[in-house]
Amino acid sequence: MNHSLPLHRKLYSVYKDKGLTEERRNIVYNFTNGKTDNSSELSTNEIIQLIKFLENFVGNANKPQKRVSKTV
Repeated sequence: MNHSLPLHRKLYSVYKDKGLTEERRNIVYNFTNGKTDNSSELSTNEIIQLIKFLENFVGNANKPQKRVSKTV
């Protein structure tokens, strides 16, 4: 493993939260441009970038949207 265990656990937590557990190998493969499909082979920098990408840019389609009410 090229990164710390806490980072690896964080990545798996994000996969679970986003409903992406079954797609994790495809995600890593695409993220690394085909270099690997195994997240344990990612560098610390790569895994941090992947976590940030998944947290910030992968939609929350499965989560209900918060309603914003505007008081006039």
